[in-house]
Amino acid sequence: MEKIIFGTDGYRAIIAEQFTFKTVQQIALGFAKFLKDRKIADKGVAIGFDTRFLSDRFAIIFAKTLATQNINSYLSQNFVPTPALSYYTYLKQFPFGVMITASHNPPEYNGIKFKARYGGPIFGNIIKQLEKYVNSVFSQKHFKLSMNFEIEESPQIKIVDMLKPYFNQISSYIDIKAIKKSNLKIVVDAMYGAGIDILPTILKNGKCSIINLRNYKNPDFDGKGPEPMPETLGELSQVVIKQKADIGIAFDGDADRFGIIASNGKFITLHELIPLLVQYIIQTRGWDGDIVKTTSTADAIDKLAKKYSRKVIETPVGFRYICEQMLKKNILLGGEESGGIGLKNHIPERDGILSALLLLEMISTSKMSLLEHLKKLRKEFGKVYYNRIAQVYDKNRLKENMETLKRKSPKKIATINVLSSSYKDGIKFFLKDGSWVLMRISDTEPVGRIYVYSHSNEEVNRIMNASKKLLFK
Repeated sequence: MEKIIFGTDGYRAIIAEQFTFKTVQQIALGFAKFLKDRKIADKGVAIGFDTRFLSDRFAIIFAKTLATQNINSYLSQNFVPTPALSYYTYLKQFPFGVMITASHNPPEYNGIKFKARYGGPIFGNIIKQLEKYVNSVFSQKHFKLSMNFEIEESPQIKIVDMLKPYFNQISSYIDIKAIKKSNLKIVVDAMYGAGIDILPTILKNGKCSIINLRNYKNPDFDGKGPEPMPETLGELSQVVIKQKADIGIAFDGDADRFGIIASNGKFITLHELIPLLVQYIIQTRGWDGDIVKTTSTADAIDKLAKKYSRKVIETPVGFRYICEQMLKKNILLGGEESGGIGLKNHIPERDGILSALLLLEMISTSKMSLLEHLKKLRKEFGKVYYNRIAQVYDKNRLKENMETLKRKSPKKIATINVLSSSYKDGIKFFLKDGSWVLMRISDTEPVGRIYVYSHSNEEVNRIMNASKKLLFK
């Protein structure tokens, strides 16, 4: 059988090809052996799942496989956002939590994320150890597959409510009353994912009105990946304008990331939302702490951090790198441009729901619209010009092209001199005019990604077009 390769968060693959019931059961067996060898098998494991095709059944198979190894599981009674599973793992102090999800991937994918006792992603050395255990199980010839999908409590499988403790945590963190008292008109796009009904439930019986989009299970996700990006949020943008709403909020497939549409229908990137939230937390909570950003995030947060005498720590792309910093240092906020934010005094985990609610609190308590906040931010620190693309391409060609670029860096990109390059994550070229280009390839998909930051949309597009010719050739 083909070797299983784990990415930074766990395992993702195409359903019925690599990701099968047998694969899930074998990963669970390897996980069980891993727990036993570390002498933590008696502590129990939290298991959650999202709205993807067969996610609930994959979760049941995982739990029942652990039961055959005398390991207790605490299985969510319904689909849940990943941050709810992560918080439950932290709250109950389980050594690990397991989430059946493929996050924002296309509908043909499913996957397994592993979370640690602290409520965040597990680190690279642990994921590699777990990968070895899983592959040792794959080498075994004897294997009997159970296909019983009934959810029933047993001495070793407890059915639990993960949303209630998560909602309690959210309510203690956010001024929910202030949002409920506001007259905000909010459009929420659940993108058919685990964010279904979450905000309407938290904000029920308030004066604010909520219009729901894609607020039901549809494992096909309209044939696209449930990723809150400008190209997938056209309907949300149109509804915000048509309904004269104050804001549009979208969540990805497992609701650990979010996307925002302003009242003018424009997508607002995290390059500007991160500085807004940092400033708001400092002004309203008075919390100390520095900022962590991934290398794909623009420099706007650096300018704001300097104003408040906060350090900015840059990491490779991937929230586990942010999590490491949040565990080791005093971090106020950790963010990545793809929609993931982790906040101090919560868990070191991406939480799209908490982040969106904090933004709503900011708007509600300040009596200023999001566009007014952005106008003020841009006046002081300048506007961010940025774009990123993800393109399906032959994986071997992508690797070859990346190796070529590392061996022989271009002297110019889009006629602009290349001053230096960084290999912290993929390749990042720093250009003479202050622009930069980041090129990366996915661990889990045949996809190449390019990120560009510059001084105008025209320059961003020019640099992007030149960069495509370097990575996709």
